[in-house]
Amino acid sequence: MICPGIAFARATNSATVAAGSGGAVAVGFYDFRAACPNGGSAILPTNRGRANTCIGLTLQAYRDLGSTLTPAGGNVLVSRHLWDPYQPGQTRGGISQLACESPSAGCQDIFIGDYFSLQVSALNIYVLSSSTFPPSRVIGDDGGQIHYQQQILTTVARNHLGL
Repeated sequence: MICPGIAFARATNSATVAAGSGGAVAVGFYDFRAACPNGGSAILPTNRGRANTCIGLTLQAYRDLGSTLTPAGGNVLVSRHLWDPYQPGQTRGGISQLACESPSAGCQDIFIGDYFSLQVSALNIYVLSSSTFPPSRVIGDDGGQIHYQQQILTTVARNHLGL
Protein backbone atom coordinates (compact mmCIF):
# COMPACT_ATOMS: atom_id res chain seq x y z
CA MET A 1 0.00 0.00 0.00
CA ILE A 2 1.20 3.48 -0.78
CA CYS A 3 0.50 6.64 1.17
CA PRO A 4 -1.67 9.17 -0.66
CA GLY A 5 0.24 12.18 -1.92
CA ILE A 6 3.68 10.57 -1.97
CA ALA A 7 4.99 8.36 -4.73
CA PHE A 8 7.43 5.72 -3.59
CA ALA A 9 10.15 4.95 -6.10
CA ARG A 10 10.35 1.25 -5.51
CA ALA A 11 13.16 -1.03 -6.44
CA THR A 12 12.50 -2.85 -9.67
CA ASN A 13 11.96 -5.95 -7.57
CA SER A 14 9.50 -4.95 -4.84
CA ALA A 15 9.32 -8.66 -3.98
CA THR A 16 12.09 -11.20 -3.98
CA VAL A 17 11.87 -14.98 -4.43
CA ALA A 18 14.27 -17.84 -3.73
CA ALA A 19 14.13 -21.62 -3.67
CA GLY A 20 16.03 -24.13 -1.61
CA SER A 21 16.37 -27.82 -0.90
CA GLY A 22 13.36 -29.99 -0.17
CA GLY A 23 11.03 -27.95 -2.38
CA ALA A 24 11.27 -24.83 -0.17
CA VAL A 25 10.26 -21.58 -1.85
CA ALA A 26 10.15 -18.23 -0.06
CA VAL A 27 8.80 -14.86 -1.17
CA GLY A 28 9.82 -11.70 0.68
CA PHE A 29 8.07 -8.36 0.29
CA TYR A 30 7.80 -4.94 1.87
CA ASP A 31 4.55 -4.80 3.82
CA PHE A 32 2.69 -1.59 4.69
CA ARG A 33 -0.25 -3.26 6.48
CA ALA A 34 0.76 -2.74 10.13
CA ALA A 35 0.37 0.67 11.77
CA CYS A 36 3.54 2.56 12.69
CA PRO A 37 4.72 2.13 16.28
CA ASN A 38 3.61 4.90 18.66
CA GLY A 39 7.02 5.77 20.05
CA GLY A 40 10.75 5.90 19.57
CA SER A 41 13.02 8.11 17.50
CA ALA A 42 12.89 5.72 14.51
CA ILE A 43 9.34 6.86 13.67
CA LEU A 44 8.67 10.51 12.92
CA PRO A 45 6.14 12.00 15.37
CA THR A 46 3.67 12.73 12.54
CA ASN A 47 3.70 9.04 11.52
CA ARG A 48 3.34 7.41 14.95
CA GLY A 49 0.26 5.17 14.92
CA ARG A 50 -0.38 5.98 11.26
CA ALA A 51 -1.62 3.19 8.99
CA ASN A 52 -0.21 2.37 5.54
CA THR A 53 3.02 4.27 6.17
CA CYS A 54 5.69 2.22 7.95
CA ILE A 55 7.29 -0.76 6.26
CA GLY A 56 7.82 -4.26 7.56
CA LEU A 57 9.48 -7.27 5.97
CA THR A 58 7.05 -10.14 5.38
CA LEU A 59 7.78 -13.66 4.16
CA GLN A 60 5.45 -16.17 2.56
CA ALA A 61 6.67 -19.76 2.39
CA TYR A 62 5.64 -22.34 -0.20
CA ARG A 63 6.38 -25.99 -0.90
CA ASP A 64 7.16 -26.95 -4.46
CA LEU A 65 5.53 -30.36 -4.85
CA GLY A 66 6.61 -30.78 -8.47
CA SER A 67 3.29 -30.07 -10.14
CA THR A 68 1.92 -27.55 -7.64
CA LEU A 69 3.15 -24.78 -5.40
CA THR A 70 1.39 -24.95 -2.02
CA PRO A 71 1.47 -22.22 0.67
CA ALA A 72 3.13 -23.34 3.91
CA GLY A 73 1.02 -21.24 6.26
CA GLY A 74 0.25 -17.55 5.84
CA ASN A 75 2.27 -14.35 5.62
CA VAL A 76 4.73 -13.90 8.48
CA LEU A 77 5.95 -10.43 9.46
CA VAL A 78 9.61 -11.07 10.28
CA SER A 79 10.79 -7.50 10.91
CA ARG A 80 11.94 -6.81 14.43
CA HIS A 81 11.15 -3.15 13.81
CA LEU A 82 8.85 -1.46 11.33
CA TRP A 83 10.63 1.39 9.59
CA ASP A 84 9.57 4.84 8.52
CA PRO A 85 10.33 5.59 4.84
CA TYR A 86 9.98 9.32 5.65
CA GLN A 87 13.16 9.07 7.73
CA PRO A 88 15.51 10.68 8.01
CA GLY A 89 13.46 13.68 8.96
CA GLN A 90 16.61 15.42 10.16
CA THR A 91 18.84 17.83 8.35
CA ARG A 92 22.62 18.00 8.44
CA GLY A 93 24.26 21.29 7.64
CA GLY A 94 20.79 22.56 6.77
CA ILE A 95 20.37 19.94 4.03
CA SER A 96 17.58 17.36 4.12
CA GLN A 97 18.85 13.82 4.50
CA LEU A 98 15.69 12.16 3.10
CA ALA A 99 16.31 9.56 0.37
CA CYS A 100 14.65 11.17 -2.65
CA GLU A 101 14.51 9.53 -6.05
CA SER A 102 15.20 12.85 -7.72
CA PRO A 103 16.39 16.10 -6.18
CA SER A 104 13.39 18.35 -5.70
CA ALA A 105 12.37 20.78 -3.01
CA GLY A 106 9.28 18.75 -2.10
CA CYS A 107 10.79 15.26 -2.44
CA GLN A 108 7.71 13.75 -4.03
CA ASP A 109 9.42 10.44 -4.84
CA ILE A 110 10.85 8.71 -1.77
CA PHE A 111 13.45 6.13 -2.69
CA ILE A 112 13.21 2.74 -1.03
CA GLY A 113 16.56 0.96 -1.24
CA ASP A 114 17.41 -1.02 -4.33
CA TYR A 115 19.10 -3.98 -2.64
CA PHE A 116 16.46 -6.55 -1.76
CA SER A 117 17.41 -10.20 -1.97
CA LEU A 118 16.58 -13.53 -0.41
CA GLN A 119 18.45 -16.84 -0.09
CA VAL A 120 17.25 -20.19 1.25
CA SER A 121 19.77 -22.52 2.94
CA ALA A 122 19.22 -25.95 4.47
CA LEU A 123 18.20 -24.39 7.82
CA ASN A 124 17.49 -20.69 7.30
CA ILE A 125 16.10 -18.00 5.06
CA TYR A 126 18.28 -14.89 4.72
CA VAL A 127 16.82 -11.60 3.53
CA LEU A 128 18.82 -8.48 2.74
CA SER A 129 16.47 -5.49 2.84
CA SER A 130 16.30 -1.78 3.66
CA SER A 131 15.44 -0.20 6.99
CA THR A 132 15.85 3.10 8.83
CA PHE A 133 16.27 1.24 12.14
CA PRO A 134 18.63 1.41 14.00
CA PRO A 135 19.87 5.00 13.83
CA SER A 136 23.29 5.84 12.45
CA ARG A 137 26.04 7.42 14.51
CA VAL A 138 25.73 10.60 12.44
CA ILE A 139 24.30 13.53 14.41
CA GLY A 140 21.80 15.83 12.72
CA ASP A 141 21.28 19.56 13.18
CA ASP A 142 18.70 18.80 15.89
CA GLY A 143 21.33 16.95 17.98
CA GLY A 144 19.73 13.53 17.39
CA GLN A 145 21.06 10.51 15.55
CA ILE A 146 20.02 10.34 11.89
CA HIS A 147 17.94 7.37 10.75
CA TYR A 148 19.40 6.75 7.29
CA GLN A 149 18.22 3.90 5.08
CA GLN A 150 20.63 1.01 5.49
CA GLN A 151 20.83 -2.65 4.60
CA ILE A 152 19.64 -5.13 7.23
CA LEU A 153 20.22 -8.89 7.13
CA THR A 154 17.30 -10.81 8.60
CA THR A 155 17.70 -14.52 9.37
CA VAL A 156 14.61 -16.68 9.81
CA ALA A 157 14.69 -20.39 10.60
CA ARG A 158 12.96 -22.41 7.88
CA ASN A 159 10.98 -24.35 10.47
CA HIS A 160 9.53 -21.03 11.74
CA LEU A 161 7.81 -20.77 8.34
CA GLY A 162 6.80 -24.41 8.08
CA LEU A 163 9.61 -25.36 5.71
